[in-house]
Amino acid sequence: MNKAKQLFLGIALMTQALAIAAEDSRATGDSPRECRRCPDMQGVSGEVELGAGYVSDDAFKFGDYRGLHQEGAFLIGNAAVQSLGEEGEYWSLRGGDLGLDTRFLQLNGGRQGAYALSLGYDQIPHHVFGNALMPFLGVGGDIASERERLSIGASLIPAHRWELTARYRRDTKKGIKSIGGSFLLTSAILPEPIDYVTDQVDLAASYAGQKWQAQLAYYGSFFRNENGFLTWQNPFTPLVDGADTGQLALPPDNQFHQISFTTGYQFTPATRAVATVAVGRMTQDEDFAPYTTNPNLVTDPLPRGSLDGRVDTLTGSIRLMTSPADHLRLTAAYRYDDRDNKTPQAIFTPVLTDVFVIGPRTNLPYSFTRRTGELTADYRLGWKASATVGFKRDEVERTFQQVEETEEDTVSARLRLRPRDDLGFALKVAHAERDGSALELVEEISPPQNPLLVKYNMADRDRDQVGLNVDYTPHERVSLSLSADHAADDYTASTLGLRESEYVAYNADASFVVTENLRLHAFFGRERYESKQAGSQSFSTPDWFANHEDVIDTAGFGAVLSLMANRLETGLDFVYSRSRGEITVTTGGLTSRFPDLVTRLRGIRLYADYRLRDEWSVRLGYHYEQYRLDDWAFEGVAPDTVPNVLTLGEYDPSYDVNVVALSVRYRF
Repeated sequence: MNKAKQLFLGIALMTQALAIAAEDSRATGDSPRECRRCPDMQGVSGEVELGAGYVSDDAFKFGDYRGLHQEGAFLIGNAAVQSLGEEGEYWSLRGGDLGLDTRFLQLNGGRQGAYALSLGYDQIPHHVFGNALMPFLGVGGDIASERERLSIGASLIPAHRWELTARYRRDTKKGIKSIGGSFLLTSAILPEPIDYVTDQVDLAASYAGQKWQAQLAYYGSFFRNENGFLTWQNPFTPLVDGADTGQLALPPDNQFHQISFTTGYQFTPATRAVATVAVGRMTQDEDFAPYTTNPNLVTDPLPRGSLDGRVDTLTGSIRLMTSPADHLRLTAAYRYDDRDNKTPQAIFTPVLTDVFVIGPRTNLPYSFTRRTGELTADYRLGWKASATVGFKRDEVERTFQQVEETEEDTVSARLRLRPRDDLGFALKVAHAERDGSALELVEEISPPQNPLLVKYNMADRDRDQVGLNVDYTPHERVSLSLSADHAADDYTASTLGLRESEYVAYNADASFVVTENLRLHAFFGRERYESKQAGSQSFSTPDWFANHEDVIDTAGFGAVLSLMANRLETGLDFVYSRSRGEITVTTGGLTSRFPDLVTRLRGIRLYADYRLRDEWSVRLGYHYEQYRLDDWAFEGVAPDTVPNVLTLGEYDPSYDVNVVALSVRYRF
């Protein structure tokens, strides 16, 4: 039976069920009944939804994370059932999207104040590109992956104020993603196999007294990749003899273990302190791949068989909160974060893309230590006004970086005013200054870095932020909200790299209850990102400059209408979004502009819920979405368009998709 016939059969069965339910409703009437779904009601309650839908077209981007990437029929299945017993025993079962690749199930049970058990499963698909054209996948294939998660947990209260918890989670991810492979002057986009398994374990023992609380916990993460290396045939004529096959190492197996202790103490009703300390260790001991697969290249032996990687972590924090006066609250916090990379160093003589041997290099075990202190004072004048001021200092020490130390100070303030019951304002401002130590080139880095280029996350920077929010309720049926945010970064000492960046955002929301049966809402937003950078082609002073500007507009409106004595509810939602990216480059006094990068999205959702009786209702839904992309980097690019690069083929994710759905819901 094809998908269309399955869909029509499902609709026919639902229609018959609706007719029976409607006849039963007419025969028995709609008398008031007891609220059997209230939280304090014992017994079994819940709702189940069953139906079918249809997707009009194949569209990988539309179906990304939705499970609706293929044309055809799909099953609608959702459920939420719970039970509460007389002695506090309970269980609940939730499930959603059971007919799609985004399905999930969650089962919980136990006895209140004694123990709890949980079992869960969920699935998430990620569709990147459909029907990629590459010889490594045959004629064509999909760039997509799917993650499945299984979790189980338990908690036990063995004695008053004590609780023991244990949780286990396994994530399995399978599929294909793209990766670049190169033979110096020729490259190819390759299909990288994904076959990951990640196990996570959480164990904890907690105590909660009247004034003192504490928890001792263990966390473990274990990652395993079933594919250690990716090997491919050179699709081009080899530049040197023997460069017929390439090999790349894939993400290696690794582990992380951490033990933490958290405690809190209530000194007085107005003063409380919370502290945490955690020690951890990351390890990675996967076998190295050989320097090259080219049998004609003579190389030194590897200095050791594996990385023997090890990173020790130590984190700690303490927070003190006190209210010395009725309207004043003070908070002091300190955080320490240390990453001590103890991976041994060695001298390697790598091979560049299986073509020729390059000079010796040394692996650099990067480490850092971060210290953060923060003071905040919050003062309230009743419910009409409050002010918050804060100071934060962030210090970072690094190894094997051209900036060994940075210090950043941030001062901030927030003012909240409500001069009238229907009008409120919130203003926030902040200023931050980051200064770094003198630049020092790292001798072990080869080839060396331009001494005028500083990475933006370490460069000296001044940052200013301001934001304003206004909410206005002129009538009990009308609500308005406006907001504006601005942030500007100035990299004061950067000759090369990122020099300036700016972010501006405006948002407006409105809702209007026209009548008891009609509600309207609308929104609009604009975001603008702009950055300026400088570069050097000659490993010297700046000789080219680039400006980037991205503008994103989003707007929408919706309505909800209730008819037939609230037995029928209909809804409409429309959304429109457009983004535009501009890139301008200046070289040698000449300015050129790349074609704009433009995306457009339009979407309409319609639904109608009809309540046949208290237990039965039917929903009819429709969703239309249109997406367009204008990207000069992909347009007209076939697999062999670029002479020395083998690509995935022309990529155009634009689509027009219609989705219709019909379902029946039963509440009990």
